[in-house]
Amino acid sequence: QTVLSAYPNPSPSGLFNVDLGSYLKGGAELTVIDALGRQVQARTLSATAIGSKNINLDLSREKAGVYTLQIRTDEGIATQKLVVN
Repeated sequence: QTVLSAYPNPSPSGLFNVDLGSYLKGGAELTVIDALGRQVQARTLSATAIGSKNINLDLSREKAGVYTLQIRTDEGIATQKLVVN
């Protein structure tokens, strides 16, 4: 769980910089879920993206509210709450 952090959080613009930490290896699945449990974004992160340790996440088209970011790997799932103001 300490692997994942997103900033700025809360975000007034809906743009987040996600720090994947140094523990993730190989590919991963990124999913963003809204407060009602609907998936609003999903993508596969390649080993190259994970190697860079940072990705940009754009939720600017989503309504203000609380979202859950999930990163799923072979080792498990890391989650982070995201707030869009």
